[in-house]
Amino acid sequence: MSFSPLADFFRENISPTSSSPKFKRPRAPFYLEHWCPWIRAQNTSTSYLYFPHKIDEISPKYSNRLVSSVRKELGKAGFYHSFIIKTLWGVTWKSIASMSGNPELPSREIGGENEEKHVDGEFLIVAGEGAAVRFANNIEERSQARVLFLPQKPVDMLEKEAGEKVNSEIEVINASYLGTFEDGVYAINREKRRIYRLNIHKIVFFTGLRDAFPVFENNDIPGIVSAQLAIQLINNYSALERVKRVAVIVNENRGLKEAEELSRKKEVNILVTGAFKNNELSRELGAIPVEELEAVGYQRLEKIKILHPQKEIIEVDLLVSAIKAVPEIEPALQFGGELKYSQRLGAITVSTNMGKIEGTEGVYLLGSASGTPEDKLLEEVDLFSKLLVKEELSASEEKKIHEIQSSKKLEPLDVTEIREAPDFLLTRSYGGWKFVCPCQDVTLEDVLRAYDMGYKDIERIKRFTALGTGSCQGRICRFSVALLLSFLRGIPLGSLGSFRQRVPIEPIETGFLS
Repeated sequence: MSFSPLADFFRENISPTSSSPKFKRPRAPFYLEHWCPWIRAQNTSTSYLYFPHKIDEISPKYSNRLVSSVRKELGKAGFYHSFIIKTLWGVTWKSIASMSGNPELPSREIGGENEEKHVDGEFLIVAGEGAAVRFANNIEERSQARVLFLPQKPVDMLEKEAGEKVNSEIEVINASYLGTFEDGVYAINREKRRIYRLNIHKIVFFTGLRDAFPVFENNDIPGIVSAQLAIQLINNYSALERVKRVAVIVNENRGLKEAEELSRKKEVNILVTGAFKNNELSRELGAIPVEELEAVGYQRLEKIKILHPQKEIIEVDLLVSAIKAVPEIEPALQFGGELKYSQRLGAITVSTNMGKIEGTEGVYLLGSASGTPEDKLLEEVDLFSKLLVKEELSASEEKKIHEIQSSKKLEPLDVTEIREAPDFLLTRSYGGWKFVCPCQDVTLEDVLRAYDMGYKDIERIKRFTALGTGSCQGRICRFSVALLLSFLRGIPLGSLGSFRQRVPIEPIETGFLS
């Protein structure tokens, strides 16, 4: 997966790529990919791709703060359900919406022929973290089977994280995982306009963790991005040249490593949240504890205000979330696995037993996304690579596998209630511009109001507020909102209904919706 077509767009700073759909506030990507999905479609004779959002055609016009504030009052959850508003919709709302004259993202289709390539293999490793490199190498060395390696980040980043190279005998397919359908596993290389159909017997997801979208006042200002995006742009493409001062929010050691990587090129302040505030290493590095935060700016981030535990103002050009709190489980969810809460992760993940997604055959979820602690990743890689190639395990190795499984601390959703604030919740008040779904302008206040009005599960809240219906299809917000509701309303996660990942009629490439 490559960001190179967009690198020039962000050459100097994080620029708004559109305005938000409801409030028309300037908006820039958090993950980057969710602004530019590729879509695979089929008819009786051909497969084709189109690229609906072409960056160099975007020319947004931004409204002012007053217009945005008016929009917020008129766009709150429940507004559209008023009979009077429904009656006046065609006149009043459209008039207000037209004040900014702001176009939506373009959707011109790009035609052209696409190459389809068929590849056969025994194992497919979908790799989103470095441990997948060692796992793929182990499988290839132990079995001599054909291993396909599908990196969801640049291979050199994965190899650097793993501390070793991918074996030359392994076939690396530089494409993004699309999904598993009746006729095989699909992946797409959008630059080469190539579709891969993979015929494999076992698929192993090492998809890793995403950075959580932090919730605080004005958290949608352009200049608040995920650590993965920041590192891609700054280190891989020498972009964001005008960005000098960076603040990085971390909640574990992996975030500290990313902050250290960014500090080689930028002036970095480290903010720590959650239990990591008491970490000895973070204190030695002079990290600033933060429990409540506010961003200041409009068309770009100018400064952040730390409101608690101690008041402090920091001038920054970029705020990076390295809060590792969202397992990348959407690809695994397509297979219908049961969801559980990992106490170790503090997040919802897919239930596994001996690495296998329960209820499936030949489908595995390993690594951080499954709940495995960081200090047990390499041990898990070595043991499960032996297990998958059907090597005999010793009694001590079998015991270690069970210990790894126990360390994930998986609990049923029906009996799990979140009693401590999630690490990404950095506010003590719940009104205002605190977005949980930036794609569709849904605030934390909207979600709480919907729940209190009787919309008691995620599906009904989605239909009432448009939560998770934007171009990222809920990847930013869906599981985070469940944790927030459980914590703020004192309810079990299981009471919020189904979290199933629907397979769209026109399958959307998940690598670009992460």
